Parts: sequence; structure tokens; C-alpha cells
Amino acid sequence: MRNNQPVTQQEYLLPDGMTIVSRTDPKGRITYINEDFLVASGFSEAELMGQAHNIVRHPDMPEEAFADLWVAMKAGRPWTGVVKNRRKNGDHYWVVANVTPIMRNGKPVGYLSVRTKPSRAEIQAAEALYQAVNSVQDPAQLPVTLRGGVLWKKGLAGLAQRLAQASVSHRLAAGLALLSVLGVLPLFSGLQGFALVAAVWLSLAAGGALLAWWFHQHLVRGMDTLRAFADDLAGCNLTSPAPRVLCRR
Repeated sequence: MRNNQPVTQQEYLLPDGMTIVSRTDPKGRITYINEDFLVASGFSEAELMGQAHNIVRHPDMPEEAFADLWVAMKAGRPWTGVVKNRRKNGDHYWVVANVTPIMRNGKPVGYLSVRTKPSRAEIQAAEALYQAVNSVQDPAQLPVTLRGGVLWKKGLAGLAQRLAQASVSHRLAAGLALLSVLGVLPLFSGLQGFALVAAVWLSLAAGGALLAWWFHQHLVRGMDTLRAFADDLAGCNLTSPAPRVLCRR
């Protein structure tokens, strides 16, 4: 892994509303940068263009984080994570990196990275994780793992986390399965005749109402947020913060 030196461990705070944009070729060489990238990194355009994007990699970033990123990129999936980058003078700055492969005929022909300012809580969580990863020889010893830019717990806690962060299609399938179970449960209650029919309909109605509420909370509201962000982009309002909506397939 490239080890850029020296480092000062002095943080450069990104201004609010800064949006750092860059594009690379399939091998990770920089082909486009915006002005905010120059400001944040401290490099000139001539120093960045054509260089490997890891020119801003900070040595505190564990190799596992970038290995996870490249797994997602080669599979054609987007990746989001909190990243510590190194400036030219050795200072560092934190970003929420949203990296997306640019696909053509089913193959990545480049990568687009859009980076914004993270919250202090996000920085503290990422810093603690990276310090923990760097402090052990075998990352398998850690109680967490990084996959798709998301920090996953191991064991039963991880199972609950995966259920909570499952994709919309998987959650909808789980909701329909639960609705089916609710409709069948009254059959084992010992009820008969009209009481049984009423119990089945009541269970289905309660399950349907719960599913409708979830659909509105987790899909309709999310789409409204994305629509508002798209309207801002269409109006050239680049100061609007990107919504933290993570789409999985």
C-alpha cells in the first residue's frame, strides 16, 4: 500500500458545503478534478492530473478499507465510507466519499468520486475503527468487519444490523412473508366459524397497516428526499448536502 509521507496529524477542516469531485480511469489515474479538490488537497492541477488517486491516501487508512472499496468497484457497485486523506503538506482532512463506477457495456470504464464534509461523530467513529484495525495483526480478531463501506457487527448483533439495513426489495419481501404468517396464525388458535374468519381478517388488516406505514416511512419519504436533491442539482445548487440514502441491490 502506498505510504505518503510526511504526516503532521494536523487536521484541515473542510468548509461547510464543500463538494470535492474527481474522476479516474479504470486504473485509478485521475482524469478530472474540480476546484474544491485543489483547495482541500493543497496540490495543484498539474500535480494531480494523470496521477494515481492514492496520491492523497493517508497512511492511517487501513488497507482493508480500500480493498473493500475495490471489491465494490469491480462488481459495479457504489461505495460510501468515511475516509482520512492526506494534504500535500502532511496535514489531513476527513471526507464522506461516495465512489461510483462508470459502466459501459457491463464493464467499468472509470470511477466518479464525490466527497463531502462528514460530521464530527462520523469522524470519531471512523478514527476509532481505523485505529483498532491498525492495532491488530489479524483483522479477523475484531468484533466488526467493513463491507461495502458499511461497518457490520459480527454474530447475532450483526444479523440484526443486516435485517435493519437490508435493501428495499428484501425488506418488502420480509414484510409480505410476515403478513402471510399473520394470516395463518389464527388457524392454530382453536377458533372456528365466524370468530376464525374475523381473527384472520383482523391479523391481515393489522399487518397490512404496518406494511403500509413502513412503505411510507422508508421508501416514499426517501424518494421525496432524493427528488428534492435532484431538483437542487438541476438548478445548479451544488451547496445542497447529498442525502444519506444508501441503495443496495
